[in-house]
Amino acid sequence: MNSLLVGVGIADRAAPGDDPVADAVTAEALGYDFVSAFDHPVADPAIAEAVGYDPVPAGHPRQTYPTYETWTLLTWIAARTSRIAVMPRVLGVPFRRPVLVAKAAESLQRLSDGRLILGLGAGYRDTEIRAAGAPALTPRAKADGLADAIAITRAAWTLPAVSYHGDAYSVDDLDLEPKPAQPIPIWLGAVGPRGLALAGRAADGWIPFLRFAGPDRIPQLLDQVRAASVAAGRPADAVRAVYSVPVRLDPAARSTGEVITGSAADITEQLQGFTELGFTGFDLIAGRDQIRALAEDVLPALKTALQQPQQSRSAGGGWPTARLGPWPCHATAISTTSPAPEPARAGRS
Repeated sequence: MNSLLVGVGIADRAAPGDDPVADAVTAEALGYDFVSAFDHPVADPAIAEAVGYDPVPAGHPRQTYPTYETWTLLTWIAARTSRIAVMPRVLGVPFRRPVLVAKAAESLQRLSDGRLILGLGAGYRDTEIRAAGAPALTPRAKADGLADAIAITRAAWTLPAVSYHGDAYSVDDLDLEPKPAQPIPIWLGAVGPRGLALAGRAADGWIPFLRFAGPDRIPQLLDQVRAASVAAGRPADAVRAVYSVPVRLDPAARSTGEVITGSAADITEQLQGFTELGFTGFDLIAGRDQIRALAEDVLPALKTALQQPQQSRSAGGGWPTARLGPWPCHATAISTTSPAPEPARAGRS
């Protein structure tokens, strides 16, 4: 199995006492491979609860969820660190024009000396999308927008002039300079059929969220990603699978469909089980008070366990360990000389 990537999800919350930049600096010192941050520009407390963070102020009749703008936060983190990669988990396509995302990504990649992972998603919460000024979007329109965004971004990074006319986004005679000096990996947070097919065709990584893709669903979902990779002429293992998992060290607690809990040994065992489903990376979403404990008590034990000879759990209903390509693994531009590629259809992309 390829080397394990382990990142930590830091809160994008901008409430008193929050300091995601300091958390990222700590994560780098502790040896994490990347830090990630959600992309929710609208102060909606329902979003905070959905992703596992507390709205503020606690107990107040009008709670809210103040957040940092994701690009700004990640740029500030990149400027304060020197090794750790940064990633939006995941950037909502409806909030920004794809051309500006492509431009911003190249700039951050260049300024950070190659430390950006570009996480993209079709858009999670419809009320947030409308509140930000975007039109109401059907699931199909969201998936179309995600496919167009990837096509435009890949082409703008590699071609001198791009004219592309998709179902959601179009560009004419686009020339972005400079081009990326090195490939920028694109990871998709998608779990619907169209999003999975798009991940297999055009992405470098697939990063599902535990709440929307529980372990029992992963074998089927990952099969769809791999089948799409093969259909596109890519290796079946072209897309690295990274599990975005809320984690809380609490020996008295039991894991649920929304969070992995237990002692350090319990969490290590559960994460090891996820690698047998095909994951070669984790995005551990943890409270700032747990970042150090996970790095010191869980990650060394996990990496040691993964170095042991592994037995397939197929006979017991599990999934054999996948051999996924190294990060970054694919950075080929999608052709813009033909109509927009058929994007993956998904209820939640």
